[in-house]
Amino acid sequence: MASIVAPGGGTTAVLYTDFVAAPVGAPLTVCGHWSGSPTVTIDNKAAPVLQASASLNPGYDCVRVTLTGAGVVAVNGVAGPSVAVQTGNLLYVSLKGDDATAAKNDPAKPWRHLQLSSAEASGAWGAAKPGDVIILRGGVYTDSAVDGAFARIWRQGGTAGAPISITSQPGEPVTINAPKRGGFNGGGEEAPQAKYIAISNLTIVGHPQGASDGAPVNLQTKGDSWRVVNNDVSWPVAPDGMKAGGIVGHGANPKILGNYIHDIAGGTLNHGVYIDGGSGAEIAWNEIAKVKSGNLFQSFDTFDDIGITNLSVHDNVLHDGGRYGLNVADQTISAAFVRNRITNTAYAGIRITVNTDDAPANLVFTDNSGTGWNLGGGPPGAVNCDWRLARGTALIEKSSIGAGAGAKEYVVNDGSCPVLKFSGITWSGLAGKAGP
Repeated sequence: MASIVAPGGGTTAVLYTDFVAAPVGAPLTVCGHWSGSPTVTIDNKAAPVLQASASLNPGYDCVRVTLTGAGVVAVNGVAGPSVAVQTGNLLYVSLKGDDATAAKNDPAKPWRHLQLSSAEASGAWGAAKPGDVIILRGGVYTDSAVDGAFARIWRQGGTAGAPISITSQPGEPVTINAPKRGGFNGGGEEAPQAKYIAISNLTIVGHPQGASDGAPVNLQTKGDSWRVVNNDVSWPVAPDGMKAGGIVGHGANPKILGNYIHDIAGGTLNHGVYIDGGSGAEIAWNEIAKVKSGNLFQSFDTFDDIGITNLSVHDNVLHDGGRYGLNVADQTISAAFVRNRITNTAYAGIRITVNTDDAPANLVFTDNSGTGWNLGGGPPGAVNCDWRLARGTALIEKSSIGAGAGAKEYVVNDGSCPVLKFSGITWSGLAGKAGP
């Protein structure tokens, strides 16, 4: 658990839901901050509570309720986001199920498998249509499906108004011990469809002999409009040389919200969250912790060279990382980092190394505070800017930054980042030295 309070922890707020649209009767997860027993309304009408304490992220409160209709979701009278109603079915999966006799909307007739190894369109996933919700009953799942993943999403997906959702039964914990090729894998570059998927309320553990891209959750390159919400994600034992992390990949507008991403092994290229391309990603309200040798967060466009744009990373708690806290790397063109709490990083708390001589970058870091920035082992700054940011904007502002024992300077700028500016910073940890 984090040693610092999640942003906004003292204020009642309803922040996010796992579904933005689902059929009436689906179990909706609502998360934020509150005290006392949660009373939930949707469009000012009571929503029956299924599980009053449902958070898999230690920093947040979550409650699961029955979706009764469309409208604004409120907890204890405090309004939050809206949810829509769509046409769809509930499909159940159980370790005691039978794929041959399964039936939609009947919890007594569950499928045995989310997906079989024989084909993507198999098991409950093969029977699901846009708008459906697949509900895993409690237990420990060790299944291997298409391409050696727990589930491979390639030709099938939801639509903008009707995603396909995968979640757990309220009150029944689900653990997925992922096979070598990973947990949930999206489509590759040639995938005709891998869009509008929601994954929530699951514990997903990476494989000890995992493949280099065998992350617990890997959007791959077509993970458009995925929602990965309120999951416990870890990879505590992994071979060195992995090139992934807890949640990785890219697409248009993915939402990674309220997860507990922790204990990630696998070497210096295996990170907590790794965004490697795309536009419009939102990484928010997560706790990212105990990444053994990699970065707590990394953005690095490795595939299409069109750059990472409109990236939003906010209100996360990041701590105990083996390298950098926020590593903002190659071709990160436009991004905002707001209200993140960063503590105890082996290297700098923020590193900018975007390599964008051919295009101006627009990077803004606001209220990203913490202590223990650079505990030792890397370049000697609490903040580093060290590769080719010659044009555009890089502003670090309104933050309290505490240098760790390994920092010799507050900022190391190798001269290739002339646009880096600071405003309203409180510096601490280096006696006798002033920040810029």
